[in-house]
Amino acid sequence: MDLPPLTYRIVVGYEADGTACVNLVAQWVEGPLGTFVSPAQAAEIRSRLAAGEEYMSPDFQTDFPIMGALSLPLCENDGAGVDVQGLAQSVWVGLEIQAPAAKVAPGYMLTGLTSYLELDAPEQLTASETLPDGLGTLRITATPEHHIDWDDGGATTVTTDTGVPYPGGPGEITHVYNTAAERTVTITTHWTGTFSGPGFTDEPLGTRVAETTNLPLDVRQWQAVRTSN
Repeated sequence: MDLPPLTYRIVVGYEADGTACVNLVAQWVEGPLGTFVSPAQAAEIRSRLAAGEEYMSPDFQTDFPIMGALSLPLCENDGAGVDVQGLAQSVWVGLEIQAPAAKVAPGYMLTGLTSYLELDAPEQLTASETLPDGLGTLRITATPEHHIDWDDGGATTVTTDTGVPYPGGPGEITHVYNTAAERTVTITTHWTGTFSGPGFTDEPLGTRVAETTNLPLDVRQWQAVRTSN
């Protein structure tokens, strides 16, 4: 039997005794998200999964193997369950991400000298949801990566560090300007999300970009001036 043109998704459900299991949910090409597969389709999918095949789901622009990351058994009966994957995506989209505050002490830079950028940003963002019917907890984790444009035509600095003040050390973010000018340093933070829950461990949710932080900087050049013979 040929399978119809469906996109299969993972939905964690439960048996009558409370045991967690996997339901198979499908999206018709021209139909609503969340249409349950028919018993005949489910039987075909089960037989293919038993033979070691995988079905991929690009619902959230990320490939999820139906059974590849799961240790849960297939549900005996297709029916209502908790859409852990869909709930994770909903929490991820609603997670508040902010642009980091930025500073360079003492408020300006000098040409030829190393300056130290500091970012006020968390190392990680987390959120959690308690799933119904004793299925456990859904955990969302977001980690940042900062892209720093120094406004001098040089390479962009990409780092997960947040910087330290002078004289520097582990986690420092530094830059050296060669010419004096008014600059605007821009920091764009990319947050990468993952989720864990029943049947899932550190599954990707994609990347979100915070609003850009703009830090105006006066890059100065100091030089000695001879005032007498």
